Amino acid sequence: MLIVAGTFTTAPGERERVLDLVSDVVTATRREQGCREYVFSPDVDDPDLIRLYELWDGQDELDAHLKTPHIEAWRETSADLITGRSVRIFTIADSREL
Repeated sequence: MLIVAGTFTTAPGERERVLDLVSDVVTATRREQGCREYVFSPDVDDPDLIRLYELWDGQDELDAHLKTPHIEAWRETSADLITGRSVRIFTIADSREL
C-alpha cells in the first residue's frame, strides 16, 4: 500500500476556487481501482493551504491514476491557481489500529 500526502499553496484568496475545481476530480478518483482514500482538505490555520491525503493499493494503481483524463484536466485548470506544491509517497510496510 501507498500513502500520498502533501500540501498545495494557492494564490492568495483562491483556495475555495481550487477546492471547487478539484471536487469532480475527487469524485472520479474515488471510483478508480485501488483507490482507498482521496482527500483534499483546507488547512484550518492557513487560508491559502490545502492538504492532500491519498491511500492506494499499490504503485500500478497510482500510476494509472496519474494518467487519467481528469488528472490531466486538473493539472491544466489549476496551474495558475497553485503557487506551491509539496507531495510525497510513502510505502506502507505494516499498519495496525491505534
